[in-house]
Amino acid sequence: MDDLKTHGSDSIKKVLLKHGVKEPFFGVKIEYMKPIQKKVKMDYQLAKDLYATGNADAMYLAGLIADDEKMRSTMNGFLIALGTYVAELSAEAIATAERIGAVTVEKDGTACKVPDAVEYIVKAKGKGTLGKKKKTVKC
Repeated sequence: MDDLKTHGSDSIKKVLLKHGVKEPFFGVKIEYMKPIQKKVKMDYQLAKDLYATGNADAMYLAGLIADDEKMRSTMNGFLIALGTYVAELSAEAIATAERIGAVTVEKDGTACKVPDAVEYIVKAKGKGTLGKKKKTVKC
């Protein structure tokens, strides 16, 4: 955060405010975030911590350093949960999953697979289990 704050610019902040960016933020140019991204590479926990600050600059940097595979896998799981347990949002969850497309995650040589969100939600709908929570969890 200190690194971002030192690169903040009032003129950039004014421009971003005119474009609808909400406070808090420092007004950091992307060109100053790229070296930080190269230094950090990918760090999922740091990305979560930066995003949690609520600072727009930190949140943007979080998107640059987040582990894309882990993020997509988590998002896929959320869409499945939302689409199967909140019946009113199942159509929207399916549409979002279709826009995202197939999610593939390297599971370190295991046989684990990432379920396809659209297929999973449609299957639950076909069974008549939308909006019904499972009583037990099977692993």
